[in-house]
Amino acid sequence: MSAIYYYGQDGEIADQRLINIFRLGTGELRHSGKLDADVFNVVGFLYKDNMILVVFPKHYYDKTELDRFNQSHVSLNYDIKLLYNVIKKYRETENTNAAARSYLGARDGYSADYPFKPFYEVYDYFQKYGLYREKEIRVIEGASGRVSWKDTIRKLNKMISGGNLIFSPFFTHKKNYNDVF
Repeated sequence: MSAIYYYGQDGEIADQRLINIFRLGTGELRHSGKLDADVFNVVGFLYKDNMILVVFPKHYYDKTELDRFNQSHVSLNYDIKLLYNVIKKYRETENTNAAARSYLGARDGYSADYPFKPFYEVYDYFQKYGLYREKEIRVIEGASGRVSWKDTIRKLNKMISGGNLIFSPFFTHKKNYNDVF
């Protein structure tokens, strides 16, 4: 019985059919607010019976190529071997981070003074919800941008020249976004 290959790419929308076939969950998927869909959050191989899902790194293939490969179930031997060798080499290095290492087979024990679990909980929170941003609006004299007529009329002395009302300089609103932790 030969293997049936399916393909995906990290950060790309996961096809519902693949989610059902391989029973993908939160370990392999994340919800993208930008795309409003579940996207792959893993690089590597997933097996189920004689079916193999190969998830390549971001920007490795064009989305149309992946769709074509999934329809034909072609075996991309060279790219699969290359991905396997990269993962194997990564696995053999000693300086891997604990979260990535936990997805490479059996969990290896490690000793460290750093609190990895709370760090990854905070990291996952920011990955899911992002930073909170405050918008600060300042009124600036003589800057470029959209003129704040209310502030310009209220703050400046009126000058009349040739029967015309002249305002100089103009006041504008400057928006500043502050990331709040």
